[in-house]
Amino acid sequence: MKDFAFEPDEKNLVHGLELTIQSLAESLTLVTSRRPLTEHFQQSLEQLLSEYEIPNKEKLIEALVTNNLDIGGTIIRNEVVRGALFDASNDQEILQAIEKRKNARLKNTPLYDESLIQIWNSLPDPIKPHPQGLTREELKIYEEFRNKESQ
Repeated sequence: MKDFAFEPDEKNLVHGLELTIQSLAESLTLVTSRRPLTEHFQQSLEQLLSEYEIPNKEKLIEALVTNNLDIGGTIIRNEVVRGALFDASNDQEILQAIEKRKNARLKNTPLYDESLIQIWNSLPDPIKPHPQGLTREELKIYEEFRNKESQ
């Protein structure tokens, strides 16, 4: 949330968080589920086909595993992302950050949060968030990162 510390628009905050959560959840799911899913498919198919005499059974099993791995991975990834987004939408820190932005906008006052100011003061200049919030170009980085991760 550092990059969005001074972002006054709660929609940009939520959008950036969603992009980050989706990207991280997808990457983590891919890394952690591919091998167990492959092993499960392979064991299930070997057990299912064990009583049948099929020429090149190992190649058939390998092809079936490969063909179904992407489908299974997509289902798991979608569920993990859905769960992560749900959890984030109920996270108290995120909800408070959204509420602070809404209140500042409704009152037509600048966004001010003492805890964010303390964090900002401790950061080196090159990585400090802008007091005016993210530019469109900076927000686009999150979108591009998300698009690269999902390819």
